[in-house]
Amino acid sequence: MDNSSWENVFIEDVKGKSSKRSNSQGNLQDEIKELLIARLIQWKDVEVKFGVTGDSGAGKSSFINAIRG
Repeated sequence: MDNSSWENVFIEDVKGKSSKRSNSQGNLQDEIKELLIARLIQWKDVEVKFGVTGDSGAGKSSFINAIRG
């Protein structure tokens, strides 16, 4: 799923929450926070593949090690 698709899903979730109830802004903010946390948890399970190219000694391995933590 590309970024715009995720954005649309999130926006629809928020619209659904706000239209179903007339929440105070504080409650709506809490619900948005919960939705964001749920989305972040989903994104942690997404496998990402990428390649790194460059000259010898340019820091490719250091870059990959920094990303991996």
